[in-house]
Amino acid sequence: MLPGRTVSFDVEPRGSGKVLSGFFPDAAAGSGITCTGPAFDGRAVCNWPAPAGGGEVAVASRLRGGAIGTLSTYGPADVAFVAVNMPGAYIAVGGPGAGGGRIPGLVLLKMGRPCQGLPLQAKSLTPAICAGPLGETAWSAPQVGEINFSTLGEGQCRLALGAAGAPEYRREIQFPVAVVTAFTAERGVNPEAKCSIEGATTCLNSFQSLATCTNGSWQRTQSCPDGHVWEVNPSGVGGCAAADGCAFCR
Repeated sequence: MLPGRTVSFDVEPRGSGKVLSGFFPDAAAGSGITCTGPAFDGRAVCNWPAPAGGGEVAVASRLRGGAIGTLSTYGPADVAFVAVNMPGAYIAVGGPGAGGGRIPGLVLLKMGRPCQGLPLQAKSLTPAICAGPLGETAWSAPQVGEINFSTLGEGQCRLALGAAGAPEYRREIQFPVAVVTAFTAERGVNPEAKCSIEGATTCLNSFQSLATCTNGSWQRTQSCPDGHVWEVNPSGVGGCAAADGCAFCR
């Protein structure tokens, strides 16, 4: 269960194979556990506020005269590793001051993946290349399962990752960042967008593929090799003679 959350569980006292009528406040007891009831079917509802830093509580029952189980949770400091889902040839691409992306990731404990994860936190080790969504050097994700970032310049982005609130970062990742020119960024199109000039060619807004207008839709026609991006030179630049610019892979 997640640290800092309240877990609820039902207690159904039974005797001779039947549910006992009435409310038995001692059916479940332990540090911080409170029970109310009975519910319409004779069960009591018990709650335990899990410590924010992780921990456990032994659950006992005075009806049985002994322990009946243990409730446990983990804290940010218990996270041993952060697993990320990134393609081997991943490259973050964007226009000047407008790049960024998201990295899927989850926390792992020493015993494996928890049933419920914690949000991630990140620290940029290359703040001139990449940072948080608002330019932060260190930031936490508002949701579980991914961390967002923004790109500020070309080069290798290095991020340290950990569980939000943890004293240590458990994983470091690195990936290239490319910043295309404003002229190129203005010509990037959504692959789902419609087009009107048959045979027109432009970059998709990932800047890793060219597309040609075919029957009113953009069709992917050519991709750059892994780790490279498409740029568009204006007419008269770099030997380009086309009025609407020339695309090249760099």
